[in-house]
Amino acid sequence: MKTDWKKKLMSNTSRTGGILVVSAAMLMAVILVVMSLNIQRSVSIDNLENNRSFCETAIDELSRASDYMTSQSQQYSVDGDWSHMTGYWTEVDTTQGRDQAVQKLMHSGLTNQEMVHVLRAKAYSDELMTTEIWAMRMVAESQGVPEDQLPARVRAYTLNAQDEALSAADKKAKAQSILFGPTYGTGKRNIYSMVATFKSDLAARMKSEAGSALASAKVGNAVAQAAVALMMVLIVALIYLYARAMEDKNQRLSEALTAAEAASSAKSFFTSRMSHEIRTPLNGVMGYLSLAQTAKDEAQRNECLAKSQVAAGNLLGIINDVLDLSAIENRKMKLACEPFSIGRMVEDVGVIYENAAREKGVALTVAGGGLPADWVAGDRMRTVQILSNLLSNAVKFTPEGGTILLQAAQAPAEDGTAATTFTVADDGIGMNPDFLPRVFDAYEQQDAGIAQKYGGTGLGLSIVKSLAEMMGGGVSVESLPGVGSTFTVVLHYKPAPAPAAKAQDGEDAPADITGMAVLVAEDNPMNSEIARRVLEHSGVRVTCAANGREAVDRYLEAPAGAFEAVLMDIMMPELDGFGATRAIRDSGRPDARSLPILAMSANAFDSDVKAALESGMDGHIAKPFQVSELIAALARVRRRHGGEEV
Repeated sequence: MKTDWKKKLMSNTSRTGGILVVSAAMLMAVILVVMSLNIQRSVSIDNLENNRSFCETAIDELSRASDYMTSQSQQYSVDGDWSHMTGYWTEVDTTQGRDQAVQKLMHSGLTNQEMVHVLRAKAYSDELMTTEIWAMRMVAESQGVPEDQLPARVRAYTLNAQDEALSAADKKAKAQSILFGPTYGTGKRNIYSMVATFKSDLAARMKSEAGSALASAKVGNAVAQAAVALMMVLIVALIYLYARAMEDKNQRLSEALTAAEAASSAKSFFTSRMSHEIRTPLNGVMGYLSLAQTAKDEAQRNECLAKSQVAAGNLLGIINDVLDLSAIENRKMKLACEPFSIGRMVEDVGVIYENAAREKGVALTVAGGGLPADWVAGDRMRTVQILSNLLSNAVKFTPEGGTILLQAAQAPAEDGTAATTFTVADDGIGMNPDFLPRVFDAYEQQDAGIAQKYGGTGLGLSIVKSLAEMMGGGVSVESLPGVGSTFTVVLHYKPAPAPAAKAQDGEDAPADITGMAVLVAEDNPMNSEIARRVLEHSGVRVTCAANGREAVDRYLEAPAGAFEAVLMDIMMPELDGFGATRAIRDSGRPDARSLPILAMSANAFDSDVKAALESGMDGHIAKPFQVSELIAALARVRRRHGGEEV
């Protein structure tokens, strides 16, 4: 009986041991499988990132190759340098950046939709290439380049009879007009759009696949950890080390995902705040205009219209801040270097904000005189923009009964420049010390309550910092809550001699443009009507043209001297403002070279103003224009050209 019991016990123990051994083996197998799968997932995630980087590099190579071809063809059309022709065809026939980029992408496991974006970008580039070949043929013929020296595809291109009949100068001008024109620009934007869409689709797919791999990895870790708990101490220790390694990997992936989500959240927050900041004054514009329509008397109507103009000015300020920041980030902003008086500029800025400070019950003190080098050479407008942003904030954040100081001081610098220190100090609400390191970052405000109570885009101080650094200086701030803030800007200017006194030339005379004859070239019917009615209200005789071609025709149909000035939009169909200006200047009429032509365009970057002047225009008026500025500009034109009425 005992023997049977012992045998039974031994049998049960053996069976239990076998079960434990099998269980341990199964757990080990599970652990090994989980380890293998997680390693594969980790490699897969790394491969996803490498493939994304590879694909983005390849599509950027396609875009860069297209941009290089564009640059070479455009430069050849401008200066006729044969090296640009050589560079262009070296890229097409030898380097073959576009074709190699497409080949790389075709073997990168793209989806059908992603491949469609790649092929469309290549197709748009091929379409532009046809235009570039045509333009190179036109320029080559204008230079008299022998046929046997032309690249094969340029030599094989046959111009139509109309192009062939053009003079050499007209061929070159037409090639430039097409290569720098809106249709060609649309083709380039199509390429950029396909590249951006490709990257967006690729990033979305990679994020989805990486997210799935991350989720699977987390489940695998849980299974592995559960199995590790049942293993021997040694095995537990080994699996624990492995789990820690995998957790570190997963933590990095999780942090990357969190950072991506935070960036997306920041973008959404900025978009939401911009929507609020733009819609608020826009609501004021539309609301007061609606009230003006139903006003019972002229005084009430004028009050509503005046308030809508104030709201429109606020909206324009927000838009200008966003565009200025974009111009700075894209390196499109250029600085002027013209002589001006620092003392007079500081006084002018003080006058601008004197009324706003007085209405709020704030004392504004301005001290900018007596500088050793009062007259300097630099960018007066951007300096005013820096001080205006700082003063605007000071007035905004200083309560009634407070004080604001705008002061300028100067000391010679080692490099021979006049190191000028501008100080804007207030005793307003101040800022927390932990916010100061971020105060000059774009879109930053101390907290949501500040944004809600005082408004603003959070771009002003970022623009101040960027402009100060562009001008060879810098900006710093000291601030305490409830005590106030002091902003210090140091800018370097070149000393300049004060201009000699000159006789009064009538520049300050009243702006009288009664009877003036003006040609307005504007393709937008609403803008055309606004310009016409504003000018006619001032006694101007207005002739309107719906595009650049029509403007040239109106000019040529009228007798010489019939128009005293032309207001020329830039972006117009059939013939843009640049082309229309060149056509008028080259018409050979007696007044073709002397007729004042002013650009009136929403293209308001410094580079746009420069392009307008280089095309033969005499000035630039940015849209939306101020009526007083438009009338003053035309009055200056009349005074400078003798004031004769036709």
